[in-house]
Amino acid sequence: MSSAAIFFDGFLPASKIPERLARLQSAVHKLTKFRATYSGPKRVHAGVDYSLSHQPLPARLGPMNSPFLVAAVIEALFASEFSRLTAVIPGEADSWCAEYAKTTGGIVLTGDSDLLIHDLGSHGSVAFFKHIQTSFEPIGTVLRSLQYHPIEIANRLGLSSLLPLAYTILQDHTRSLDECIQVARECATDTPEFKQFIEGYTHHQAQQVFAVDLDKPRQNVLQYNLRRIDPRVSEFVHQALPSCFITPGGLQPTTIYIYLPFLIDDLARASSWSFGNSIRCLGYSIITPAHSSTFWMKEIGRRGQRIAETNHALYPTETTIAECGRLTLIMRQWASTFQELSITQMWRLFGIYLIFRELFGHDSAMIPSEYIKQLVNCQISAMNWAFIHFSAQLQAVLYSLRMLQQFTNVFVTAFPERFRGGDFINAVTGLHQHLINLPLLHELFPKEDQNFQQVNDEAKLTAAITKMYGLLGIDETAISQPDQKVKKKGKSKGEKHDQRNGALSPEKPLNMYSVLSEN
Repeated sequence: MSSAAIFFDGFLPASKIPERLARLQSAVHKLTKFRATYSGPKRVHAGVDYSLSHQPLPARLGPMNSPFLVAAVIEALFASEFSRLTAVIPGEADSWCAEYAKTTGGIVLTGDSDLLIHDLGSHGSVAFFKHIQTSFEPIGTVLRSLQYHPIEIANRLGLSSLLPLAYTILQDHTRSLDECIQVARECATDTPEFKQFIEGYTHHQAQQVFAVDLDKPRQNVLQYNLRRIDPRVSEFVHQALPSCFITPGGLQPTTIYIYLPFLIDDLARASSWSFGNSIRCLGYSIITPAHSSTFWMKEIGRRGQRIAETNHALYPTETTIAECGRLTLIMRQWASTFQELSITQMWRLFGIYLIFRELFGHDSAMIPSEYIKQLVNCQISAMNWAFIHFSAQLQAVLYSLRMLQQFTNVFVTAFPERFRGGDFINAVTGLHQHLINLPLLHELFPKEDQNFQQVNDEAKLTAAITKMYGLLGIDETAISQPDQKVKKKGKSKGEKHDQRNGALSPEKPLNMYSVLSEN
């Protein structure tokens, strides 16, 4: 058996909103129960305790332990021999798989029984992952599985397809299967209710109006990049990008939603996604039309113990240009200052630095360098909830940078001269060049038993952390104990911090990512 196409959801329909919200709320409830049984050590200090317990985070949280798993799988596929077969599509993958099977007569491998309801044509079929068995034989590895032909099943039941049967079951779960089959044979398929039901199982070819005026080579470049971005980013792009090509007078009030990955953090504290806000907002502002005052951006994520929307005000053009330039300078200087570290270590320490600036601004407890080393090298032997929460904050900041990287990548390949000025394009292009070396997900968030590129010289890492404290204006000796509140180091007489031209500066930033440069 050979693979012909591998599709991933890249833009789920509005009909999926209730299911998505329910899953997120279920994750909150699951984490709440887990939090009640996984308390870590008793705290000696009154504040947040960063001393570590010897309780590894249990695997029973399942997929919640890997919030970026799907994106990492997609990334791995694009780095493999399956790259040309893989695509994040501008829709729901189910219908694309069904349409492909209908056209080619192939088998859809899935874990979703909904594929049995789709129109797979006369030769298309479905096999489920849970039924696949592997055996090793002289000819090589052999996969065996039950194979379901929906059209044959429907014919045996006296139906034209399985859609009426699925609709009947949905209408009344108390009926027996035989009763449902009988009702399905008599089901009226011309009612508004039935037509609405089957709409979710109908394939619609995406109409990407923002690409219609491009020549074929340019369309290919844009499509190549759109099929490679993370599903959450893809969903945002396919909502926002078409509006960039509409004249100001033709724009209608628009609200764009993005569902943030669920992170394991402390439910008693603010969501970890509160870190990285400025970075994500810059990305949103790059992709959305700057001339629209009716464009609204909403993030869906945890707020306390419920799932809620968070509104974001998008930057005007002048602010976006300025912030792109500032962040570009920051990253250039950071890379130069910490070039003794590996690329992955440099980015992870940068994320920690951004978090520290926010924590320091709120007079919060800092993490001693011993624990920072573990975070930078992803060699965490044990943890408590304070450490778990800080780790989630680091995930949020680093993934926000990845989102920004992908937003800028789409922008520079969408031939933006059609709707943006030269200063804007140059600012975003410059920023994109400095985000290119952001590590892949499996390097940025390696598992505990996974090796990644790092500088094994502990002295270099220790010196780099000390240098970071210096940029923060923090006395490292003042945070050797958990919960120790710290103050900025005093300046010696006549000492001035160089803030010219966006130089590295320990002064309080205006926002999260202008931490190193103030004009």
